[in-house]
Amino acid sequence: MLAFQTKIKGLKKPQFERLKELTHHAKNLYNQTLWTLRQAFEATGRYFSYPQMDKVMKQVTNLEGEINYKLLKAKVAQQTLRRLDKNFKSFFSCHQDFQTNPSKYKGKPKPPKYKPEKHDNLIFDYQAFRIKGRFIIEKGIEINGKTFPTGEFIRYEQVVMLEKGLEIQVPKQLWDKQIKIVPIIPKHKSFHAVFVYEENPADFVQVTKTDQVMSIDLGLNNLATCVTNGVVEPFIIDGRRLKSVNAYYNKRKAKMQSKLSMRGKKWEQSVARFN
Repeated sequence: MLAFQTKIKGLKKPQFERLKELTHHAKNLYNQTLWTLRQAFEATGRYFSYPQMDKVMKQVTNLEGEINYKLLKAKVAQQTLRRLDKNFKSFFSCHQDFQTNPSKYKGKPKPPKYKPEKHDNLIFDYQAFRIKGRFIIEKGIEINGKTFPTGEFIRYEQVVMLEKGLEIQVPKQLWDKQIKIVPIIPKHKSFHAVFVYEENPADFVQVTKTDQVMSIDLGLNNLATCVTNGVVEPFIIDGRRLKSVNAYYNKRKAKMQSKLSMRGKKWEQSVARFN
């Protein structure tokens, strides 16, 4: 699988507001499910599996008497629950490993935290959207020697239909790709889309014995472990410096947001510039 991320452009105001509404529902569902899981664990000492979680959250209401799960498409709501389930399983795995190898960790692993922001990611899998091609008539000049009535011309585009009245354009370079997943990421005053698509085996190039090639294994502490077919000696690119920079960024951002919350704010231009 490959991914292509881009800023969503051309949204009309109702579409932008709808995305804000949906990403807010996603955040509420994530936090509500996390609270429900914690309460159940404290009461029974058991963790709900994903199927149990899915069944329960179809019935749990919020403070307004609505069911957060049903405010989203079922497939989108399920992706939110799967993400939380994955986070919990990662926590349980780290917690178990911590018991036998505490030196590997800087501190005791902690369970997933509540989402502090107003919005969270939406994940649309291939069953939750459809791709539509269409022709758009626009005012313009002559194209390829053809003149259209009243100076109009026709252009083609592909869009991902998330729901009725809510669509985003597919980048032209992905028109011939099989798009499987489209996560929507809320940003400050904008949204980004990630198009996850399958690789086409026909695009692969067969490597011969005389070609000079390199295999790269990406990681964290070792950012890249590189091995060639005899061109150069194997080498490793250290990723700890980059992790340190990222940790410093997160620390600075947390400090800025803490000061904002003390003033009763969630966001301001200084945070946007910092990002």
